[in-house]
Amino acid sequence: MLRHRVAILCLCLSTAAGVQAASAEETAIRETDARGESAEMHLPTDQALTPWIHDPAIFEKDEGDRTEMREVVEPDVKTIKLANLVPPIHFGLGEAEITEKYLKMLRDVLDSMRDRANVRLHFVGHADSLPLRNELIELYGDNVGLSRERAGTVAEFCQKALNLPPEAISYEGLGDSKPVADNATEQGRQLNRRVEVQVWYDEVNEKQVEKEVVVPREVNRIKVCRTETVCKLRYKDGHAHRARIRNLISPLHYDKGMLSVPEEFLQQVSQALKNLRGEQNLVVKFIGYTDNMPLKGRGKRIY
Repeated sequence: MLRHRVAILCLCLSTAAGVQAASAEETAIRETDARGESAEMHLPTDQALTPWIHDPAIFEKDEGDRTEMREVVEPDVKTIKLANLVPPIHFGLGEAEITEKYLKMLRDVLDSMRDRANVRLHFVGHADSLPLRNELIELYGDNVGLSRERAGTVAEFCQKALNLPPEAISYEGLGDSKPVADNATEQGRQLNRRVEVQVWYDEVNEKQVEKEVVVPREVNRIKVCRTETVCKLRYKDGHAHRARIRNLISPLHYDKGMLSVPEEFLQQVSQALKNLRGEQNLVVKFIGYTDNMPLKGRGKRIY
């Protein structure tokens, strides 16, 4: 389409230049053409003409960016999980005693790890193998639900007692899958009814990896085959060259009890970063949303 328009422009300019030298008869004929339409004429043979189009062979070679394998440095984040820094909390007849001495042990552990990144407490609930009955089934469903409730109760208490932010605690329930004693005796079952406290933190290092990088080619001409809207760019006032790109990654929908991020979502984030690796000062922002249901119980107290 671009070539046709340029060619028509050449003809129109040549026609305009030849109007004065044309005869009255030819002028009358041209005046019958509607404005905006092309008019045919013979170009002069005694003048050198420069075509306004490119040879199609020019575009047979890709003159855009190229990719190559390079050694690059990337952050390497590894979550370290420490267990048995403090003894587990045992449950008697539906209750557990968390003393000030125990809280002091947790404080000392957290204070000793101030130089670590993203330190948090993770509470793991366990139960004995006795099946639930009557109202307990309605409340918790099974031993996994019961152990998770115990872990959540302890986590909520420690979060308030230690004045920790909500993101510094997490909890889960494993039911009776990991006993530490024989469930055939009452003493053994009591040892299995417990909440273990783990200390998690992130260890951030750098790793050198070989990966494909985009090498931009500086050219003053671009080849446009078609235009297509793939995303919207919004520029911030005062930052003309800063763009915010949305909808590159499908939203992650949170399910109750989810503690880890699915591998599929991590691959999407990794692919998006790979696609934008040629940009400078790249920042990834995660935005969380909830439904409009009011928080209840522990969720309301913590968050």
